[in-house]
This record gives sequence, structure tokens and C-alpha cells, in this order.
Amino acid sequence: MTAANDLAVKILIKEEAFRATPYYDTENIPTYGYGFVCGNKFDPLPDISITQEEALSRLANLVAVNEKTFMANPDLYRAYAPCNDNRKAILLSMAHQVGIYGVCMFKQMLGALEMADYDEAANQMLNSLAARQTPARWARNADQMRTGELNAYYQ
Repeated sequence: MTAANDLAVKILIKEEAFRATPYYDTENIPTYGYGFVCGNKFDPLPDISITQEEALSRLANLVAVNEKTFMANPDLYRAYAPCNDNRKAILLSMAHQVGIYGVCMFKQMLGALEMADYDEAANQMLNSLAARQTPARWARNADQMRTGELNAYYQ
């Protein structure tokens, strides 16, 4: 794993917390482990569980897959490559929360990252539905994107 992967896993462990069995997240989506979707809004909660060890392994694998996608997609790569590991970790955390497609929708943020305009990238993160849904989390993430320093919450 890369340093950015390790940091992203650390961030996600803190942000998502661990639940062995399914629960409804803030958007009423059945979720378990470290924010793993296990159904859609219309399903009853499935009768499944996951150990913390299994969830950590799955989380690390998902973060690694997301990083490979950032490296392989030219549009994402241009935004991802210039970032330091702390900023890359935020992008990987975003991908876990909103999906790669969701990150691609942050076109102005990605453009700002290409230009190394981290203030504007942070502003664009905060100007989103995701930031309105989980404001404290996105404020921490935007702060880390703006400064390039690991947010104290994650240390």
C-alpha cells in the first residue's frame, strides 16, 4: 500500500466507524462494516455480519482499487498526481463516500487540483450536496485539502 492509501484507510476508519451488522446510514441506505453498502433504500436490512478484521481487509482493498482508478483515468490522474499524500488520502476518502463517479462530478474541484489551487479545490468540496449531508466530515476534508496537512481529528 502507498502512504496515501494508509492515510485514507486511517481517515475512513475514523469517519465511518465499524459496525458488524447492517444499519441505515444518514441517507437511509443499508450499510455495514466501514461504510459498505449492502442493499438499496427499499430492501429490508439483510441478515449478514462482518468481522472487524474482514472489514479492514475489504476497506484496504477498496481504497487500493480506487487509487488504481485515479492512476488509470487521465482526468482523475491530472488532479491526483500533483497532490501530496494527505491530499490524495482525502480524494480516496471522497471516492469511498461518493464513489469514483461522484468524484468525477466535482469538475471544478478537479480542475483546481490540476492547477494546484488547493483553496479553490477545498471551496468546491464544500459547495456540494455531500458537504451539506455530512458537514463536519467535509469541513475536515476541505481543511486537509486546503493545507495539505493531516487534520488533527485523524491523528
